[in-house]
Amino acid sequence: GDTTYKFDGKMGDVLVFNSALSDDDFAAVHSYLDAKYKLNKYAAKTAGTAYTLGTVDATAYTTTETPVSHFSAQNKTYASDGSDATDTEAIALWTDKARGYHAIQPDGCFQPVFATNQINSSLSGVYFDGTDDKLAFWMASMLGDFADLDGSVICLFEPDSDTAFEVAGVAGGS
Repeated sequence: GDTTYKFDGKMGDVLVFNSALSDDDFAAVHSYLDAKYKLNKYAAKTAGTAYTLGTVDATAYTTTETPVSHFSAQNKTYASDGSDATDTEAIALWTDKARGYHAIQPDGCFQPVFATNQINSSLSGVYFDGTDDKLAFWMASMLGDFADLDGSVICLFEPDSDTAFEVAGVAGGS
């Protein structure tokens, strides 16, 4: 969001690609999210083998393009002391699955909190309260040039004011 429209709810997965995804890769990402969060919005399709998004019920979901970052609330979410974040604890570091990059929020201000067993009643999320909570990409210039909106960003987000999950996509190019 921007300074006017801020996230208010739980973020489950965030995937950032520095190019527009092919139809097959886009379908693979959605199939992975469908299987993981039981969205049931898209039929599973095969894709390439460059990056495994994750395995759900013994099925691996892959894309031909590796995201520059893939944050999932199901792993690598840490408190300020470096320990694994526990329920309602402020998040200081979120490590992505693709390359080990970080989204960080120093102590003391605008930290989202970890919310266990919230999404689909069993999966964790990172809760943003709709004020100024944020996690900042560390050295975002390393992720690529997004000035021309020629990338793809896909987030699984459950708004506090809604009863349904939403897959929010921001894509450029095609």
